[in-house]
Amino acid sequence: MSEIEPLHPLLDRIGRPALIAGGVGILLCIIGLLINAHHREQFFRSWLLAYLFWLGIPLGSCAILMLQHLTGGGWGLALRRPLETAARTLPLMALFFIPLFFVLGKLYIWVNDPVARGVGTSNLRADYLSLGFYVVPTVL
Repeated sequence: MSEIEPLHPLLDRIGRPALIAGGVGILLCIIGLLINAHHREQFFRSWLLAYLFWLGIPLGSCAILMLQHLTGGGWGLALRRPLETAARTLPLMALFFIPLFFVLGKLYIWVNDPVARGVGTSNLRADYLSLGFYVVPTVL
């Protein structure tokens, strides 16, 4: 039977304040979104940029982790646990993508404009830039 090792005292001490600060930050974002309705499009552009920035950490961690498992060896043993921890934030990142589903037409011109999507020029381009082709891989 294995026991769960307690957190380092520093991590244990800053965990709750960090969670509170993150919750307050999200709450302030929602309040700002509701107050400044005429800046709503800019809010979602900023949300998308921040989302893509932070998504790089778990995706990059997954890539390095898969590479380490593929090649084996001892070079990744020290990195394995932090990479696994970072990769476990992917469900949280999926949760943060949900607001973007509602404003895809505002963020990407090709969602609502058939000319930008290439309808009439190439079936492959029109299918590739369709909303379904974007949403299905994102959900998967």
